[in-house]
Amino acid sequence: MKIKKDNYAISEMLGTVLLLLIAVSSFAVVQANILLNPISQDQTYVTIVGNVKGNNIILLHRGGEPLSLKTKIKFDIDGNVYDIIIGENNYLDSEFKADGLWNIGESLIFIPGLDLTNLDVKVTVFNVETNTILMSETI
Repeated sequence: MKIKKDNYAISEMLGTVLLLLIAVSSFAVVQANILLNPISQDQTYVTIVGNVKGNNIILLHRGGEPLSLKTKIKFDIDGNVYDIIIGENNYLDSEFKADGLWNIGESLIFIPGLDLTNLDVKVTVFNVETNTILMSETI
């Protein structure tokens, strides 16, 4: 009996190995692109509640991370714009400023010197360190 050798199975095996190699290398490239890109952790999460009492605008830090005294706040009162920095003047009580942060439960009081009755007051809070807007609402 004569045994005949055929090399037909070699091409199928080689094709399977090449397809497997392409799949594994594609997966490795995608995984490397996803894992090597750093995820930004510079976001600040904070809850600020604002209201108007008489002719005062009061902002209360209700939760989240403490804010730096360098944080900027923009008040737009019917077209009159006021820019303040939390740590300047007496917007925060001096005992609140002692630790250098605006913490949970601390109130900021802004007195614009206007009659605020029936006026739109838009408040925008900026984090200067990360150059982001933390709050933008009409109170």
